[in-house]
Amino acid sequence: MKINKVAIVGGTHGNENTGVFLVNKLKNALPEYKGLKLKYLLANPMAIKNTRRFMDHDLNRSFGIKELQNIESSEYEFNRAKVINYELGPKGNPKYDFIIDMHTTTSNMGVTFIFSEINKINLQLACYLSEKNDSLNLYYHPPESKDVDSDQPYLNSISPFGLPLEVGPVPNGLLRHDVIEITEKTVRDTLEFITLLNNDSLPDFPDSLEIFQYIETILFPCDDDGNITAYIHKDLQDKDFCQLKQGDPIFYTVDNKTIYFENEFPMYPVFVNEAAYYYQDIAFSLSKKISISTHLT
Repeated sequence: MKINKVAIVGGTHGNENTGVFLVNKLKNALPEYKGLKLKYLLANPMAIKNTRRFMDHDLNRSFGIKELQNIESSEYEFNRAKVINYELGPKGNPKYDFIIDMHTTTSNMGVTFIFSEINKINLQLACYLSEKNDSLNLYYHPPESKDVDSDQPYLNSISPFGLPLEVGPVPNGLLRHDVIEITEKTVRDTLEFITLLNNDSLPDFPDSLEIFQYIETILFPCDDDGNITAYIHKDLQDKDFCQLKQGDPIFYTVDNKTIYFENEFPMYPVFVNEAAYYYQDIAFSLSKKISISTHLT
């Protein structure tokens, strides 16, 4: 398969300024790349203007088939998703072969490739980017439902091939030189991968990759009125992708008590203390490390 058209997206969340900045920079500095047709898109202009994650609903949770087919919704992000799906999609038969969606996080995620879909091209890209950055993290969040017709709600799911990129830590609404620099490098490395793929010039890759697969979401302890009664323990803070074992501290309560991790099997926390998830009382997610073959057809 050859990839000819690539969409480079920023501002899916309006307070993640790195992607917004790089869309505006790269559309002038990199209007084309070795024969690839590039489209630059600011996904959520109203949220960008207001420096908010979203106006009515998380845009990056608005691309499920049911949401895209719902013509009665009046929420801004649901309607914006339909516009983007028209420009890049439609989902399932997209106009653009590959989507790069740039995000940042307040969590200590480093540079993380979040898989919307596990397939040969995405795994080859993961191998290639891992060779360019030996600290790259690979994270997969399977569909919430196991139904055959279940699909992902993310913008990147319009195309089966792409790079949902998460870089952090960086506060919301802030530009950091190092974060911009590594994000731009990863985008350029991805474009180079695509040209090598198109020319059948990819290097040999390992037979398998280790990735982190989402298992469950951990909520903050709350009282009957919905107030958070414990915060992330200092020993867990900034420990994304570090092994969490039974007996390790995870929360510290308002009455100065420690809550410990009780799972008998080691896990790996991700999105630890992510600011964007506080409105849902989400403290972090748990993942397990798995090995996956890179020789998928």
